[in-house]
Amino acid sequence: MRATHRAASLAALVLAGCGSGDAPASGAATICDSCLVLDPVVVLEDETGERLSPSMRLAEWRGGFLASGVGEGGAQFAVFGPSGDFQRMLGEPGEGPGQFFPIKNFAVDPGTLGLVVLDRKLTRVDSAFVTQARVVEGDYAQAFRIVRTREGYVVNSFGGPSPLIFLDDSLQVMARIGSRAGQPDSNQFVLAAAADGGVWAARAAYAYEIRRHDGTGAQVGTLEPVREWFQRWSQDDNRAGADFRRVPLKPRITGLQELPDGRLAVLIVTADANFAPLPDADGEGPAFSPEEFDKYADTVVEVIDSATGALLASMRRDELYGGITPEGLIWRLEYVDDTARAHLYRLVMR
Repeated sequence: MRATHRAASLAALVLAGCGSGDAPASGAATICDSCLVLDPVVVLEDETGERLSPSMRLAEWRGGFLASGVGEGGAQFAVFGPSGDFQRMLGEPGEGPGQFFPIKNFAVDPGTLGLVVLDRKLTRVDSAFVTQARVVEGDYAQAFRIVRTREGYVVNSFGGPSPLIFLDDSLQVMARIGSRAGQPDSNQFVLAAAADGGVWAARAAYAYEIRRHDGTGAQVGTLEPVREWFQRWSQDDNRAGADFRRVPLKPRITGLQELPDGRLAVLIVTADANFAPLPDADGEGPAFSPEEFDKYADTVVEVIDSATGALLASMRRDELYGGITPEGLIWRLEYVDDTARAHLYRLVMR
């Protein structure tokens, strides 16, 4: 991957979820700031620059790992073994069987190990990567996230009238949850399956709430206290259109996962604690490269009580972490010369 491609991907990752709105309410509960540890699991290595990307999605698959949105045109999957060794590429650009537009996300069926792939549509492939079905619908063209739940799947469509679309196992729509009028940023959700059915849906920006929906799509709860977290990290309100290289980032949720004990892990990107805007580069705008990205952003990992929303533990790191896999692994991408490495960690609460 060329440096300019890396920079563009990182910029897209930063801007996703940035929104406008009033500052969250102030206040913070007593929390443990030394209880969380990121335990290294494996490193995926890519010497070509084509098999890993800042905007990729990662999941465990067939005993190893699968990275989507990589390769030619972002329309391929990279398969890695359990020790992180690259094995093969799957898929190619196009509209035929086994072909995709740039892949935005995917979900694994843990029973069959088949995939549902989200690009401009939904495509179901079996464990041998043979196309089984395709669903083309207007809402999916603007969708960005999909998660497997006990009942089927949930899709987040940013620009459509129904930001949350609940599907059964056959990809038929069971329910559509409408948007908040006049608040487009609030349609961006980060999704995580709930162990006893349904889904957790965290607004990526603007409202900073975490909602719980059952398998039919009905909202069964909201963890409102999370609105209080964000004031602690940044007093600056980076509204829509502000240059994140000149104005500190407004915090936003980028990852969500229900832990085995029922607590929720939340991944949040916010402005770097030592933020300083970079000078113009040759008069063509702010200098930017992946290697300098730590000047802009920090990552905060929070663990909260899923029943009350109370904040139990917090950890702030000066590196940018890309997300949380459906299996609960937190990953971080780094570049050393021309080699990309994805470090995967398991979150441990002591």
